Amino acid sequence: MKYNDFDDYKYNGRPMKKPCCKPLEDPCNDKCDKPWDKDCDKHDKDKKEDSCCNCDMRDALKLLFDPSVKNDVDFDEFAFIGKNFIVGAFIDEEPNADEDNINIDDAKFQARLVSVDNCSCDLIRIESDSVYYPVPEEKNEQKEVTFNISVAYASLCDLDAIAFNIDNGNNFIRDFVKLLDKKHQCNDRKCNECECKCNKGILKNLFNPFSSNTQVNLTAGSLALCDAKVLGRLGNILVLSKSDKDRIYFVCINSIGFFGPAL
Repeated sequence: MKYNDFDDYKYNGRPMKKPCCKPLEDPCNDKCDKPWDKDCDKHDKDKKEDSCCNCDMRDALKLLFDPSVKNDVDFDEFAFIGKNFIVGAFIDEEPNADEDNINIDDAKFQARLVSVDNCSCDLIRIESDSVYYPVPEEKNEQKEVTFNISVAYASLCDLDAIAFNIDNGNNFIRDFVKLLDKKHQCNDRKCNECECKCNKGILKNLFNPFSSNTQVNLTAGSLALCDAKVLGRLGNILVLSKSDKDRIYFVCINSIGFFGPAL
């Protein structure tokens, strides 16, 4: 299902919680003038290695609601890869070559990205009726890998990666890369201050701002990617795509365990 009138605070025609504040017009200073903003800035400066990605992941997700790209995002087909559970997808026992190891399309309980709250540093609104254990679903046997509980929020502190499906892949990628380039320029100073100790070598090897055709294999938590194209970076979030699947990945750089060049 597509939401042509999707915005940060409305879902399927139902009003969501009103924003507590409005972002400033300056694209390089889009945070609210509220107490939480000071807390978030302090968190950015003081954050530990295991929580380097939450504010950057929030900023990356907010870009999906930009008018230039939001109509090409399938907000009903999201996968949230947490450190212990997965929402919106399951691990495929026999993934196809040159793809990823998660199955979003055939998931019994798909997940929706509902909204990104400007007034929260570490939570996003989602909708799903179940969570998946990070174990493969066997194709020839009835093996239960789900735990049937309804969830309405995801903690950005717990996420290793987010994957989602898109339409009009080439158009989305072109327009989203423009947003990334603009946002990355605004966040350069913050990114330099908040580098995680463990990911400097990863960044050096995986992200080249002067290259537009870097293909990589990598793992991040339960996610494994083969021959994915690096689109860009927003702080500690690496953005990748699989053009043959019309799928985008936001990966916490600090969660990457193994990687190498795609052959």
